[in-house]
Amino acid sequence: MVTTSAFAQKSMVRMYGWDSGMRASSFDFSTTSDDKDSKTATTNIAINYAYAITDAFQLGVTYKSYTGEVSSTDVNKSTQGLSFYYNMDKKVNDTCYLGLHYNMTTWGEAESGVAAKDDAQNDIVLEYGHRFSVGSAWGFDLAFSPAVMYTMSTFTPDAGGDDVKTTSLSWNFLKFDVLF
Repeated sequence: MVTTSAFAQKSMVRMYGWDSGMRASSFDFSTTSDDKDSKTATTNIAINYAYAITDAFQLGVTYKSYTGEVSSTDVNKSTQGLSFYYNMDKKVNDTCYLGLHYNMTTWGEAESGVAAKDDAQNDIVLEYGHRFSVGSAWGFDLAFSPAVMYTMSTFTPDAGGDDVKTTSLSWNFLKFDVLF
C-alpha cells in the first residue's frame, strides 16, 4: 500500500469522445473482422497518456492508429501528438487545468493500391477543464473531467492545392481521466 500511494496520481490516461460518437478517438485497443471478407477487418489503437512532472505540470503523448475500411475505401491513418497541462491548484486531481495539444495526422497509401492518400493534418488544441474526483480502486483514481476545447486545424492535401484551415469549439462533457 505504501508503494502504491508513493506513485499515486503521477500518470493519467484520458478517455473521451462518447458524446460525439467517436469513442475510439481517445483510448481504444480493438480489432474487428468479417469472417466472409477479410478485407473488412479493422484495427484501432488509441491512447492518450500524460505524466505529472510536478503537481502543477503534466507532459503527455498521443498515439492513434487506424487501419481498415471506411466507405468502401481502405484507410491507414496515424496520429502522433504532444500535450502539456497546467494544473491551477498545484495538484493533479480536483483541480481546474489548462491544456495545450499538438497533433499530427497522416493518411497513408490505401492497402488496395487504388489511391494514395498522403494527406496530412495538424491540430493545435487549447483546452480548459476541471477534474472532479469520482472514486478510487486498486490504486487507480477516476476523475470526471468535462472540458471545453478550441481546435485550430490545417489540412494539407497530397494532390496539391491550398491548405484548408478550420477552427472548432467543442464541449467534451463525457470525459474521464484515470489517474495512477
